[in-house]
Amino acid sequence: MTEIEKKPVSHGKSTSIKIKKDKYGRSQGRYYGETEANKVITAFGTEIYNNLTDVEREKLGNMSGTLHFVRLLGMASKKDTRTVKKYKFDGDNIGRDIEWFTPVGVELISDIDISVPVIDMHLVKELMRKKRPGEPPTYFDPKGDVGERKVRANEPFYLSLYEFLFLMIRDEYAGMLRRDETDDDWGVNIEFKWTNALEQYSDGSWGLKSMTDEFGTKKFVLPTPYVRYFARGGGGPKVGMIVIDEVDDQGVWRIKDEYKRFEPLLKRRVRADKSADKNKDGKIFEESKKVIKKRSGLGRKKV
Repeated sequence: MTEIEKKPVSHGKSTSIKIKKDKYGRSQGRYYGETEANKVITAFGTEIYNNLTDVEREKLGNMSGTLHFVRLLGMASKKDTRTVKKYKFDGDNIGRDIEWFTPVGVELISDIDISVPVIDMHLVKELMRKKRPGEPPTYFDPKGDVGERKVRANEPFYLSLYEFLFLMIRDEYAGMLRRDETDDDWGVNIEFKWTNALEQYSDGSWGLKSMTDEFGTKKFVLPTPYVRYFARGGGGPKVGMIVIDEVDDQGVWRIKDEYKRFEPLLKRRVRADKSADKNKDGKIFEESKKVIKKRSGLGRKKV
């Protein structure tokens, strides 16, 4: 089939939420299953791995123990949720998720001097921004949009989640890094949400959504990266996340001095009425005030 005949096939909105049914077909509740996108990626990854030589396989993750996960970096001005309870099939799930901060980056430490990816934070903001219905995705050039900088051994450094993505896909890390609190060289891993980044073609094959710009550069839609503890239990990475923004005396959100490179991610809003509902217009939600204060203190401590 020629490239012209190979067209994307629309499947409508995809979801991993499935309905559990009993033997009579009656609904027993919802659960999260594997999406078609994840099935495709799993098969693609398996094919790549099977084609590697023994030497190439030995290199996978051989430096994971030298890269230490310290914590997630989040923004209180951007709201998200955090799951605190397991899903119940036979009861209500009120309070399963609580309002939390949006993860925007990671703090890491390397045992050796390394080069790490650099992506313009204005572009990171576009990659993170939730698109309106019908709005095209943000396309990314893996060659032209990623630079590098040096970081010294044993010194904390900060990356956006998309910079973290390009660091972790290197063979020497293979998506895994060290979690010191569990003494596990493969204690933390990066995962991806692929649903909005993949498309199926009319010939049955799959690929990353892509486009070629007016200069002939091919760009792609990136999957959404997130951090997960490889071993279950003890809470997830969001529990230890610190916030990197705060509200100044004028009621305007600002990035803390030590995290200035993340400033383009901030959308400033002035609070016209300080006595208004604190859950609106970018204000700190009341339930999280104490947590924000605590995390802010942690962010200023030396590692």
